[in-house]
Amino acid sequence: MDSKDKSYAAGRIKGGFRGFEADDPFHGERCRITVVFSGALGDTILLKPMFEQFRRLHPGCRITLVTAASVGRLFEMLGWAESAVDIHYFNHHRWFGDDPDSAAPPWADCDWLVSGVSNGDDAWARAARRYCGSARLSFFNPLPGPGDPHHVVVQRCRQLGISPDLQATKSADRIENGWKPSPRKVVLHPGSGGRDKCRPLDFYTGLARQLRRRGYRPEFILGPVERERMAAAARAALAGEFCVNNCSELPQLVEILLSAAVFLGNDSGVSHLAAALGVPTVAQFIRSDPRWWRPIGPRVWILGADKMSAAAPAVMMRELQRVDAGGNS
Repeated sequence: MDSKDKSYAAGRIKGGFRGFEADDPFHGERCRITVVFSGALGDTILLKPMFEQFRRLHPGCRITLVTAASVGRLFEMLGWAESAVDIHYFNHHRWFGDDPDSAAPPWADCDWLVSGVSNGDDAWARAARRYCGSARLSFFNPLPGPGDPHHVVVQRCRQLGISPDLQATKSADRIENGWKPSPRKVVLHPGSGGRDKCRPLDFYTGLARQLRRRGYRPEFILGPVERERMAAAARAALAGEFCVNNCSELPQLVEILLSAAVFLGNDSGVSHLAAALGVPTVAQFIRSDPRWWRPIGPRVWILGADKMSAAAPAVMMRELQRVDAGGNS
């Protein structure tokens, strides 16, 4: 166990990670839950099943997400959280250093404060106890525990004393998110935050050509990271052969994903978003462990490094035929 894991273990003991299933002070009441989290897009989207469990246990609860501004707005826009606050507002950074000039931000006025940025035994936790009054405080390690085979969503929730229902999440109605697939449209995203998570661009262009020969309409998504990494000549060649969507804002990305009959991507935030929106998603895992990090959604296929070249076309064709036949639910 490294120092970070030891620190979180200490937090579990001292912070308690008390859940509300056995002893629930909010039972039958409308409660205000604030969740503080700092992470990449995909890591943050994996909070959605936790929020769904909050709502099952606390009908009518109001969830405030304190996180990166753009991701918080996404959660608000999609109705996954009632409100969102930029994690950098209200001098929140002062909570991390035993700063005597720190203060209580408005989001600290809640019934239950859940933190993914503290181990429960550090400066942030001391500030939370100082400013959150009678609010219940819980802390979770956002990273998977070594040797734990369960999905990171399950691991996070168990630290809070709750049991997420991933099956209910997977079977959610996709229509509620506005999924309206454009006929025979396939969206491909060849990038990821980590270079070692990406298949070569040639894999994607080769698959796109196969799809086009079979009458489908492949389109590519390029975000800021992909545009920065790709040479200008490669971007021009891709745009000369296929429709390329240059996405810089999350609302634009959501609109494109919701128009896809099927999505194909690497282990990336975009793949997590597509799955969470209910879009049929084929996600390729090269380096990271899909037992921990697989996207959560109603129709998700995981392709490991040993299966990608052979299985991806067959999986996608099978799902495209299902969508063509009207199987949108």
